[in-house]
Amino acid sequence: ISTSKRAQRYLDTNAGLNALFDRSVFLFSPQGDLIAERPFLPNRRGQNFLHREYIQKAIQTKSPVISEPFTTTKDDHDVVLMVAVPVFKASGELLAINTGSLGLTQPDMLGNIEKTVIGNTGYLYLVTKDGKTIMAPDKKFLLQRAFPEGENSLFERALKGFEGTELGVDVNGKSALISFKRIPSTQWIL
Repeated sequence: ISTSKRAQRYLDTNAGLNALFDRSVFLFSPQGDLIAERPFLPNRRGQNFLHREYIQKAIQTKSPVISEPFTTTKDDHDVVLMVAVPVFKASGELLAINTGSLGLTQPDMLGNIEKTVIGNTGYLYLVTKDGKTIMAPDKKFLLQRAFPEGENSLFERALKGFEGTELGVDVNGKSALISFKRIPSTQWIL
């Protein structure tokens, strides 16, 4: 990270990072200033991104951080999450924050969830621990709460930890057999 040019070359040629992160990879200074990014976009180096929660948390915790899903500012408005990893000198001093973005709605990640059909009419939803929709058959629900707070008691129970199957009401207001399962690593609910 001695220069932006060298950092850019590293990001452009690092096969591991390029294979892991399908959208973008960034390198930030400990102050949150952009050093380099892949793919390169002109006139962005030096801009400060310390307002991004995942960068703040990586600096504060000195540990890797996975962001909450959000809609990207790029033209495709994909739902993404960021992985931020602090990089340290041998002395333990923070040297940089390396981040990468994953497009959750891409078919290689979670995008196939929206097309999954169970039986004749069954479908899958993936929501965050606070109920925001990450994946659904209908993209208009993305990053919105699946049900308004308090409207669906079974959904509210799932947000509080219930796992299992019960008769309930789906997002279309139809009676349905609904199952909930929490994903331990993210606390998301399927």
